[in-house]
Amino acid sequence: MVLIIASLSILVGCDPETVIRNKVPEPLQQALTFGPPGAAQKGKAADAATVEIVAPRNAGSYPVGKATVFEGRVKFAGEKPAQMPELVWTLFPEKNPAGVPLGKGTLIRKQLDPGRYRVTLAMTQEGNSVVKDVNFRVVYSMSGKVTAADGSGLAGTDINLTDLEGSKVASKAQTGPNGVFTIEFPSEDQYRIVPEKKGFSFSPVSQAVKFSREPVELAFKGVKGEISGIRLTESEKTDEELRTICPHQEAWLKLNIKFERKLTRVEPFLVLNEAGKERLILLDDLTEATEIAKDANPDAPSVLKVRVPSGSTLGVPAPSYRLRVRVYDDTGSHFSAEAPSLIRMDMAQCISGKLAEAVSLQERGNLQEAIKAYSAIEDFAKTVEEPRRFTRDTEKALFNRGAAHLGIVLSKQGAEGPILGELNKALVDFNAVLKVHNRDSEALLLRGVVNYLARSYEAALRDFDMVLVSAPQLTAARELQAQALVKSGLKKNLTPAIDDFTELIDLDAKNNGLKKSRSETLKLLVKSENEKDDFKVDTSKVPLRRVGEILNLANYIRK
Repeated sequence: MVLIIASLSILVGCDPETVIRNKVPEPLQQALTFGPPGAAQKGKAADAATVEIVAPRNAGSYPVGKATVFEGRVKFAGEKPAQMPELVWTLFPEKNPAGVPLGKGTLIRKQLDPGRYRVTLAMTQEGNSVVKDVNFRVVYSMSGKVTAADGSGLAGTDINLTDLEGSKVASKAQTGPNGVFTIEFPSEDQYRIVPEKKGFSFSPVSQAVKFSREPVELAFKGVKGEISGIRLTESEKTDEELRTICPHQEAWLKLNIKFERKLTRVEPFLVLNEAGKERLILLDDLTEATEIAKDANPDAPSVLKVRVPSGSTLGVPAPSYRLRVRVYDDTGSHFSAEAPSLIRMDMAQCISGKLAEAVSLQERGNLQEAIKAYSAIEDFAKTVEEPRRFTRDTEKALFNRGAAHLGIVLSKQGAEGPILGELNKALVDFNAVLKVHNRDSEALLLRGVVNYLARSYEAALRDFDMVLVSAPQLTAARELQAQALVKSGLKKNLTPAIDDFTELIDLDAKNNGLKKSRSETLKLLVKSENEKDDFKVDTSKVPLRRVGEILNLANYIRK
């Protein structure tokens, strides 16, 4: 033993312990020690002990509302020491670089607010310290499941969390082998969950949901079948997509459907989110057959003629809608899909566009269709949130509609039933305009004409008198006033009628019709000279011009 040690000591620069362990036979190594008693064991224990953070995982995310688990593990290569190392946890929230003590030990549970965190685990043993750290997040998240038609989990389905309009994706996830997914919410606001998988359609097509710490059923059923190319077009021949619509508007719905079974029905909807819930507004189907048969050419689009419901059906029109199509097969099963783009509804544009359409119809003499268009404007205005914004266009629509009713009367004089009905409708419209602007001279003039044709001569005279106070240049009002005075049949009204005829003849000396009317009125006045003012005279033989000859309604259409 002495000789071995002496011979090794001449190896300058070599570690004696290493040399001995390499040269001395293994049975003798156990008897050799270096340094103070126990030094080798202490160094070995310190070198062999390691620590790791089991939970949370680095870059992991954990749901808010549940306690986050902090678990550490110490490993020893040899025997465990009599005294275990001390483990100290420190938590560093994103906005607190100083950190806060979390506790001691191998296992800690703590409920945290949403945010980004870093946690450190320090192991201290015999004055030596080892520190490990990981970064993690606490997030708003919810879980759900997507199943296939047979009830099994549908793996590989992409799950998109979007804003309520579906225009912006907030986060993504994917279902696992069992169809289960966990999707992260950026905040506690409301979002839409939309499943997607090539070759599949889903029911429901999406789900509006607000983050909840309580369990909420997020379940989707995937059907092997695909709806694509959903769009509205202005006509059957064009393929240009409509991006804006209005109540009452007709359009063509086009879509491509790939499905193994026979399709029996297609239902198109406008989808609106109201107070966290979806409202489906069914579009009117104007096609002759509701059954959608699979075309010989599978790539050919299905086409339906549809109409947007009236404003009262829509409720308060929203700025935008989603276009959804639900398809039924011969087993009664259904699946849905949505157009990728939102459909806008600008009611100001709808009202002004419908007004222009109605005016054009009225100018072409298509009065019944013009009345329908003006009525649509009235329907629009009843549903908007701020009707005062559209008062001007609404008044134009009411005025023009009254003029259209009046125009129908003037074209059908002699048919008492229809005439009285149209006159009543015209009177309602002009009264509505005058309720807002009681000095509107044109509305007063046309209401006076309505009263004149309805033989309410006193009411007509009041209207014509008010017109001539504010607009004395309206010769039509002067002539109609003269004729209303004559038609009243009262002796006291003959003199002012003659005065009106005289003023008109001064303006139009070659108008023989006016001269003849004045002449016959003068004869009646002379004949009834000895009668009282309220004496009724027979004015049926006084030649008076027809209202249509006096009044050119085209001059009173408001654009």
